[in-house]
Amino acid sequence: MTQSDKRLAYLFSLYFSHKATEQEINELCTLTDLIVDDEQLTLLLQKAWDEFQLRNLYFDDATSKQIFNNVLGSRVKEDISVKRLYWSNFSARNLAIAASIIAMLGVGLYFFRAKSSYILPDQVNIEHQNHDALPGGNNAVLTLADGSRIVLNKAKNGTLVKVGNIKVNKTADGQLVYSINGAGNEQRSEFNTISTPKGGQYQVVLADGTKVWLNAASSIKYPTMFSGRKRQVEILGEAYFEVAKNPKVPFVVKIGQTEIKVLGTHFNVMAYNDESQLKATLIEGAVQISNGSSTGLLKPGDQAVVNNKNFHLAILHDVDIDRDIAWKDGSFDFKNADVQQIMRQVSRWYDIDVHYEGKIPNKVFTGSISRSVNLSEVLDIFHYSGLRFKIEGKRITIQS
Repeated sequence: MTQSDKRLAYLFSLYFSHKATEQEINELCTLTDLIVDDEQLTLLLQKAWDEFQLRNLYFDDATSKQIFNNVLGSRVKEDISVKRLYWSNFSARNLAIAASIIAMLGVGLYFFRAKSSYILPDQVNIEHQNHDALPGGNNAVLTLADGSRIVLNKAKNGTLVKVGNIKVNKTADGQLVYSINGAGNEQRSEFNTISTPKGGQYQVVLADGTKVWLNAASSIKYPTMFSGRKRQVEILGEAYFEVAKNPKVPFVVKIGQTEIKVLGTHFNVMAYNDESQLKATLIEGAVQISNGSSTGLLKPGDQAVVNNKNFHLAILHDVDIDRDIAWKDGSFDFKNADVQQIMRQVSRWYDIDVHYEGKIPNKVFTGSISRSVNLSEVLDIFHYSGLRFKIEGKRITIQS
C-alpha cells in the first residue's frame, strides 16, 4: 500500500467514525478526486461496513451482503440524507460515493432496526402530499392564579409577573424562573400552571430552585412559593425534575393517585393519558413512590411502572436511563418499540394526528433520531422496514 493509499484509508476511517476535522475532510475529498477507479473506495466501504456490522450485529450475512451490494449500485439524487452530513463540496462523482456511504450508514447515523425482513429502498411505497411538519420548540402557556394566561413563546424576555415578593422572569434561553425577594413570609402562595401543547416544550425553575423540563402535551401545577411541611406539584404528561435539596421539606410529585416523594434528586416521570403505563425513572438520589396500598423505593437506575388500568406497581432495575430522558436532550430513543408507541411520541412532538388503515403493522424498532429534524426525516427511517404512509395536512395514515 502506497503512502497515499494509507493516508486515504486513515482519513476515511476518521470520517467514518465522525472524528475528522474540516481540513481532513477537504483532504479526503481531494484524494478521492485523484482515484481513477472505484476499487479502492469499494474496499474502504466494505471494510467500514464490516466494522459497522461487527459492532452492531443488525443484519445476518445474507441481508448484509444484499444491502452492501445495493449501496454500491446506488446513484446520487438530491436527497435530504446528503444534507445530513458535511460532505457538501464533492464533485458529482464523489457525491455519488458520499451518497452510497450515507445510504449504507443512514440507518446507522440514527440507526433504526426493524425486526422484520429488510426492505430495499426501491421497494418502498410512500405517498406524500407536499407536506412536511417542523419539529416542536419552546412553546407553552402560563396560567396565573386569577385565570389570566400568558403565551410564553410570544412574551418578551424579562419580568412577566410581579406579585409582592414573588417575581417571574422569562429568560432568553426559554426558561421561566421564579424568585423570591426577601423572606416572603407575609406573601400568600398562589398556584400557577404551565402547559405545553403538542409540538411544545418548556423549562421552569420553581421558587425553591427545583428545575423542571416539560415535554410536549404536558402540564405542571405548582405554588408560586413553597410553605408547610412538603413541596408538592402536580403533573400530566411527561416531566424531568432536578429537585433542590431540602431534607426538612420533601418534594412531592402527584399524578392522579400516585405520589413520588423525594428529598433532592433527578428523575423522569412519564404519565400521558394515552399510555398504558406511568413510568418514573430515577437518575440520581432516592425516590419513594406510592400508589394506594403499594409503595416502592427506587435507587439510581430503577424504574417504577404503574399499570394505568389496575394500578399495579412494579419496580424494574438497571434500566437504560439515557433512553428514558433522551427527549430532554433532544432525541427520540427506542428499544423494541412498536409502531404505535413511536407514533404517539411523533404525534405529540410534531403536532399531527396518526391514523391506521387496515391492520396495524406488526413491527418493532430500536434506535434513535434527533428531535430537531423535520417530520419527513423521521418517516424516512421507517421506509426501510416497508411501512407506507399517506400524509394529508396534519393527518398521517399508516397503511398496512
